[in-house]
Amino acid sequence: MNASNLYAIYLRKSRIDLDAERAGQGETLKRHESALLALAKQRRYPVGEIYREVVSGDTIAGRPEMQRLLSDVETGRWRGVLVMEESRLARGDTMDQGRVQQAFYYSHTLIVTPNKVFDPDSEADQEYFEFGLFMSRREYKMINRRLYRGRLASVKEGKWIGTWAPYGYRKVKLEREKGNTLEPAPGQAEVVQQIFRWFVEDDVSITSIARRLNEMGQKTAKGQMFTDQSVRTILDNPAYCGMIRCGTRKVDKIVVDGELRDYHHWAAPVEGETIFPGRHQPLISRETWEAAKKKRDAKKGPPGPKQIPLQNPFAGLIHCANCGRVIQRNAGKYGSNARLWCTYPGCKGKVGLTTVPDMERLVLESMRHRLVELDIPEMQRNRDQGEAALLRSSLESIKKEAATAAAQKSRAFDLVEQGVYTPEVFTARMEALTRTEEVLTAQAAELEHRLEELDVASRRERDLAPKIRRVIDLYPQLDSAEEKNRLLRSVVSSITYARPVHGTVDDVVLKIYYLL
Repeated sequence: MNASNLYAIYLRKSRIDLDAERAGQGETLKRHESALLALAKQRRYPVGEIYREVVSGDTIAGRPEMQRLLSDVETGRWRGVLVMEESRLARGDTMDQGRVQQAFYYSHTLIVTPNKVFDPDSEADQEYFEFGLFMSRREYKMINRRLYRGRLASVKEGKWIGTWAPYGYRKVKLEREKGNTLEPAPGQAEVVQQIFRWFVEDDVSITSIARRLNEMGQKTAKGQMFTDQSVRTILDNPAYCGMIRCGTRKVDKIVVDGELRDYHHWAAPVEGETIFPGRHQPLISRETWEAAKKKRDAKKGPPGPKQIPLQNPFAGLIHCANCGRVIQRNAGKYGSNARLWCTYPGCKGKVGLTTVPDMERLVLESMRHRLVELDIPEMQRNRDQGEAALLRSSLESIKKEAATAAAQKSRAFDLVEQGVYTPEVFTARMEALTRTEEVLTAQAAELEHRLEELDVASRRERDLAPKIRRVIDLYPQLDSAEEKNRLLRSVVSSITYARPVHGTVDDVVLKIYYLL
């Protein structure tokens, strides 16, 4: 059975919530949080943590807070989880729903909604919960189909359905009808036309175009410097020749190393099926856009998931401390001494290069220092134990005070029956004792939460040491960059990197964030 008496709250938006927010009904997570906290207070559930899902994901793999919640549920951390509806937990495929069911059933964790409490030990509740997940999945698919049909109908009418206008345009409301269209944005529209002239007529490379724009002081729609990717995005967008595409971005499921992953790609637009004439004014001719597309396609490889072996052991892990972007690997002519550097133009002259071997040495050295810190001295261990003992002592005192207040409330009933208390005195006494009891209960819940945090932090720190030691021992023995990357990801969530342009390797500043 689940030994914990604490409850958690899980918050996640649905598409209906997003529509309600656009209609002015307020921020969904805040409303749901207030409702669930009120429910917890009404039923006297001590809340230990609130999981707020701020990203949208159709599966558990795309919802990091859900992954963390399930991990905590599986270890028996919570007595129950409060959620607005059971469908908020899993609306993905059968595998996702099965994982949620197993996590709650085997840990005997309650699922609490405003309408019902699902007890995993009740066979009737199990069937009700499974049926609810099944129906929510069907509803989810129906909503998706309905939304897509609505978007496609708007695109066929030439309306712009994107959340943001592409660079060079502004989104404007259509007069006397629903929907939006685009109008040229002064200053940006001319830049778009110049980009196509450079690329199609003058045969200027994408990298050179980005450099020219930055030298001219031009900024992207988000106020950033131009990069190769931002120029490619403009060249690939048919909106500039007066067309609107819909349904060309595809997501296929592929199996990589035994794991199911999403493969995002663009399908070729088909006239009348996925690309339609828009109502907005084109910035370039259809012929110019087709010429740019033909030139871009000639440099592309065959479509399909990339099967090129990973070359960078730090792929996706190291981020520039200056701009936050992922540090790239540049093999060039350097061979085994490939450079790691930030490609963002704004970091040019600010962030220096470091070779992959030097970076590997620096990361392992940092891990060794962290390992020494994890070998907590006896004095520090005693200090943590002393803090825990003090918290337990305070908790015991508060529980005794709460028991005294409860006894006084019981005594008050006897005194009013005996005529010692008048009804007015009894009411005032009960209100005072109830307030005292609520304050003590809140204090006790806070101390229990602090004790839980202290225990979890200590346990995670102890678990981290063998993981770091494993990386330090195995990393030098690996030859494959993919194996090294997988090993690092088993313990590292991200790394920030900083180095002065003219600094040495000793000037590199790394900050490693570990998976706790």
